[in-house]
Amino acid sequence: MSRITSADRGLGGFGPRRHGVPLHQHEQLGQEPVAQLLQLGDRPAVRLAQAALDHPVPQLGRERGRLQPRPRLEQRRAEVVEQFRDRLPFLDYAPVCFTSATTGEGLPELFDLVDQVAAEATRRVPAGGVREELLRAVERRPISLGGVPLTIQSAAQVGVAPPIFVVRVNRPADIHFSYERYLVSSLRRAFGFTGSPIKLIFRKAAGRRPRRAQR
Repeated sequence: MSRITSADRGLGGFGPRRHGVPLHQHEQLGQEPVAQLLQLGDRPAVRLAQAALDHPVPQLGRERGRLQPRPRLEQRRAEVVEQFRDRLPFLDYAPVCFTSATTGEGLPELFDLVDQVAAEATRRVPAGGVREELLRAVERRPISLGGVPLTIQSAAQVGVAPPIFVVRVNRPADIHFSYERYLVSSLRRAFGFTGSPIKLIFRKAAGRRPRRAQR
Protein backbone atom coordinates (compact mmCIF):
# COMPACT_ATOMS: atom_id res chain seq x y z
CA MET A 1 0.00 0.00 0.00
CA SER A 2 1.35 3.46 -0.92
CA ARG A 3 2.34 5.68 1.97
CA ILE A 4 0.56 9.03 2.06
CA THR A 5 2.79 11.89 3.23
CA SER A 6 2.07 15.52 4.08
CA ALA A 7 3.90 16.55 0.93
CA ASP A 8 1.48 14.69 -1.30
CA ARG A 9 -1.37 16.58 -2.89
CA GLY A 10 -4.50 15.18 -4.44
CA LEU A 11 -8.29 15.32 -4.26
CA GLY A 12 -9.36 16.96 -1.03
CA GLY A 13 -5.71 17.25 0.10
CA PHE A 14 -5.07 13.49 -0.06
CA GLY A 15 -3.23 11.52 -2.68
CA PRO A 16 -0.53 8.85 -2.82
CA ARG A 17 2.25 8.76 -5.33
CA ARG A 18 2.02 6.68 -8.45
CA HIS A 19 5.34 5.47 -9.80
CA GLY A 20 7.06 8.04 -7.59
CA VAL A 21 5.15 11.01 -9.06
CA PRO A 22 2.85 13.07 -6.80
CA LEU A 23 -0.72 13.03 -8.06
CA HIS A 24 -1.05 16.80 -7.69
CA GLN A 25 0.87 17.19 -10.94
CA HIS A 26 -2.24 16.02 -12.78
CA GLU A 27 -3.38 19.52 -13.70
CA GLN A 28 -0.39 20.50 -15.81
CA LEU A 29 -2.52 21.75 -18.62
CA GLY A 30 -2.11 20.42 -22.13
CA GLN A 31 -1.27 16.87 -21.00
CA GLU A 32 -3.49 13.91 -20.05
CA PRO A 33 -2.75 13.54 -16.32
CA VAL A 34 -6.38 13.49 -15.18
CA ALA A 35 -6.93 10.17 -16.91
CA GLN A 36 -3.98 8.80 -14.94
CA LEU A 37 -5.30 10.20 -11.67
CA LEU A 38 -8.76 8.77 -12.17
CA GLN A 39 -7.79 5.30 -13.27
CA LEU A 40 -9.50 2.39 -11.56
CA GLY A 41 -6.46 1.81 -9.37
CA ASP A 42 -6.75 5.29 -7.88
CA ARG A 43 -10.38 5.04 -6.82
CA PRO A 44 -9.68 3.27 -3.51
CA ALA A 45 -7.34 6.10 -2.52
CA VAL A 46 -10.04 8.67 -3.26
CA ARG A 47 -12.59 6.60 -1.32
CA LEU A 48 -10.22 6.61 1.66
CA ALA A 49 -10.02 10.38 1.41
CA GLN A 50 -13.81 10.56 1.20
CA ALA A 51 -14.15 8.41 4.30
CA ALA A 52 -11.61 10.53 6.19
CA LEU A 53 -13.31 13.82 5.32
CA ASP A 54 -16.82 14.63 6.47
CA HIS A 55 -17.30 17.16 3.66
CA PRO A 56 -14.61 16.98 0.99
CA VAL A 57 -13.85 19.79 -1.46
CA PRO A 58 -11.69 18.31 -4.22
CA GLN A 59 -8.97 20.81 -4.99
CA LEU A 60 -7.51 20.43 -8.46
CA GLY A 61 -4.40 22.55 -8.17
CA ARG A 62 -1.69 23.52 -10.59
CA GLU A 63 1.62 23.91 -8.77
CA ARG A 64 3.50 24.72 -11.92
CA GLY A 65 2.84 24.76 -15.63
CA ARG A 66 2.45 27.06 -18.59
CA LEU A 67 -0.05 29.86 -18.27
CA GLN A 68 -2.60 29.65 -21.05
CA PRO A 69 -5.15 32.07 -22.49
CA ARG A 70 -8.34 32.31 -20.41
CA PRO A 71 -10.66 30.68 -23.02
CA ARG A 72 -8.34 27.71 -23.35
CA LEU A 73 -7.92 27.51 -19.57
CA GLU A 74 -11.67 27.47 -18.99
CA GLN A 75 -12.11 24.82 -21.66
CA ARG A 76 -9.45 22.64 -20.07
CA ARG A 77 -10.97 23.06 -16.63
CA ALA A 78 -14.36 22.01 -17.97
CA GLU A 79 -12.74 18.89 -19.43
CA VAL A 80 -11.10 18.11 -16.08
CA VAL A 81 -14.41 18.45 -14.21
CA GLU A 82 -16.17 16.28 -16.78
CA GLN A 83 -13.58 13.51 -16.36
CA PHE A 84 -13.78 13.88 -12.59
CA ARG A 85 -17.57 13.49 -12.57
CA ASP A 86 -17.50 10.65 -15.06
CA ARG A 87 -14.88 8.52 -13.29
CA LEU A 88 -15.72 9.33 -9.67
CA PRO A 89 -19.53 9.33 -9.62
CA PHE A 90 -19.62 8.64 -5.88
CA LEU A 91 -18.27 12.18 -5.38
CA ASP A 92 -20.95 13.81 -7.51
CA TYR A 93 -21.99 15.97 -4.54
CA ALA A 94 -18.53 17.53 -4.07
CA PRO A 95 -17.83 20.94 -5.63
CA VAL A 96 -14.54 21.32 -7.48
CA CYS A 97 -12.18 24.23 -6.90
CA PHE A 98 -9.13 25.08 -9.05
CA THR A 99 -6.14 26.75 -7.42
CA SER A 100 -2.62 27.81 -8.32
CA ALA A 101 0.24 27.52 -5.83
CA THR A 102 2.38 29.92 -7.86
CA THR A 103 -0.10 32.80 -8.24
CA GLY A 104 -2.56 32.11 -5.40
CA GLU A 105 -5.43 32.14 -7.88
CA GLY A 106 -8.53 30.45 -6.57
CA LEU A 107 -7.49 30.37 -2.90
CA PRO A 108 -10.07 32.93 -1.67
CA GLU A 109 -12.79 31.03 -3.51
CA LEU A 110 -11.51 27.77 -2.00
CA PHE A 111 -11.73 29.09 1.57
CA ASP A 112 -15.21 30.53 0.94
CA LEU A 113 -16.30 27.18 -0.46
CA VAL A 114 -14.90 25.33 2.55
CA ASP A 115 -16.91 27.59 4.88
CA GLN A 116 -20.05 27.02 2.82
CA VAL A 117 -19.62 23.25 2.81
CA ALA A 118 -18.96 23.21 6.57
CA ALA A 119 -22.15 25.18 7.19
CA GLU A 120 -24.22 22.93 4.91
CA ALA A 121 -22.92 19.85 6.71
CA THR A 122 -24.48 21.04 9.99
CA ARG A 123 -27.90 21.79 8.51
CA ARG A 124 -30.86 20.15 10.25
CA VAL A 125 -34.15 19.23 8.63
CA PRO A 126 -37.46 18.66 10.48
CA ALA A 127 -38.46 15.01 10.66
CA GLY A 128 -41.74 15.60 8.88
CA GLY A 129 -39.99 17.25 5.96
CA VAL A 130 -37.59 14.33 5.54
CA ARG A 131 -40.35 11.73 5.41
CA GLU A 132 -42.49 13.77 3.03
CA GLU A 133 -39.60 14.25 0.60
CA LEU A 134 -38.72 10.55 0.66
CA LEU A 135 -42.35 9.62 0.07
CA ARG A 136 -42.43 11.93 -2.95
CA ALA A 137 -39.22 10.33 -4.22
CA VAL A 138 -40.71 6.83 -3.93
CA GLU A 139 -43.87 8.02 -5.66
CA ARG A 140 -41.83 9.39 -8.56
CA ARG A 141 -39.81 6.21 -8.86
CA PRO A 142 -41.59 3.30 -7.15
CA ILE A 143 -39.64 0.14 -6.46
CA SER A 144 -40.59 -3.44 -5.65
CA LEU A 145 -38.52 -5.44 -3.18
CA GLY A 146 -39.09 -9.14 -3.65
CA GLY A 147 -42.50 -8.46 -5.08
CA VAL A 148 -43.44 -6.10 -2.25
CA PRO A 149 -43.63 -2.32 -2.80
CA LEU A 150 -41.23 -0.24 -0.71
CA THR A 151 -43.01 1.58 2.10
CA ILE A 152 -41.57 4.22 4.40
CA GLN A 153 -42.88 4.32 7.94
CA SER A 154 -40.75 7.15 9.32
CA ALA A 155 -37.60 9.16 8.65
CA ALA A 156 -35.64 11.48 10.89
CA GLN A 157 -32.27 13.19 10.98
CA VAL A 158 -30.11 11.87 13.82
CA GLY A 159 -26.74 13.50 13.14
CA VAL A 160 -24.82 16.27 11.41
CA ALA A 161 -21.38 16.72 9.83
CA PRO A 162 -22.19 14.65 7.88
CA PRO A 163 -25.99 14.57 7.93
CA ILE A 164 -27.29 11.15 9.00
CA PHE A 165 -30.87 10.00 8.55
CA VAL A 166 -32.58 6.92 9.97
CA VAL A 167 -35.32 5.64 7.67
CA ARG A 168 -37.69 2.89 8.78
CA VAL A 169 -38.92 0.81 5.85
CA ASN A 170 -40.60 -2.55 5.37
CA ARG A 171 -37.57 -4.33 3.81
CA PRO A 172 -34.33 -2.50 4.69
CA ALA A 173 -31.96 -5.31 3.66
CA ASP A 174 -33.30 -5.40 0.10
CA ILE A 175 -32.69 -1.78 -0.88
CA HIS A 176 -30.05 -1.60 -3.62
CA PHE A 177 -27.27 0.96 -3.29
CA SER A 178 -28.34 2.59 -6.58
CA TYR A 179 -31.80 3.29 -5.15
CA GLU A 180 -30.21 4.56 -1.96
CA ARG A 181 -28.20 7.03 -4.07
CA TYR A 182 -31.44 8.11 -5.73
CA LEU A 183 -33.01 8.82 -2.34
CA VAL A 184 -29.91 10.71 -1.23
CA SER A 185 -30.04 12.82 -4.40
CA SER A 186 -33.69 13.59 -3.70
CA LEU A 187 -32.85 14.85 -0.21
CA ARG A 188 -29.99 16.92 -1.59
CA ARG A 189 -32.20 18.59 -4.20
CA ALA A 190 -34.78 19.39 -1.54
CA PHE A 191 -32.58 20.55 1.34
CA GLY A 192 -29.14 21.41 -0.04
CA PHE A 193 -26.22 19.89 1.90
CA THR A 194 -23.83 21.21 -0.77
CA GLY A 195 -20.52 19.37 -0.68
CA SER A 196 -21.48 17.09 2.19
CA PRO A 197 -22.07 13.35 2.02
CA ILE A 198 -25.46 12.18 3.24
CA LYS A 199 -25.77 8.91 5.12
CA LEU A 200 -28.97 6.89 5.15
CA ILE A 201 -29.48 4.15 7.73
CA PHE A 202 -32.33 1.81 6.86
CA ARG A 203 -34.05 0.00 9.70
CA LYS A 204 -36.96 -2.36 9.91
CA ALA A 205 -40.29 -0.64 10.31
CA ALA A 206 -41.90 -1.30 13.65
CA GLY A 207 -44.84 -3.69 13.41
CA ARG A 208 -48.07 -3.37 15.30
CA ARG A 209 -48.01 -4.95 18.70
CA PRO A 210 -50.44 -7.83 19.01
CA ARG A 211 -53.39 -7.14 21.21
CA ARG A 212 -53.48 -8.86 24.53
CA ALA A 213 -56.14 -11.48 24.87
CA GLN A 214 -58.95 -10.36 27.13
CA ARG A 215 -59.35 -12.38 30.26
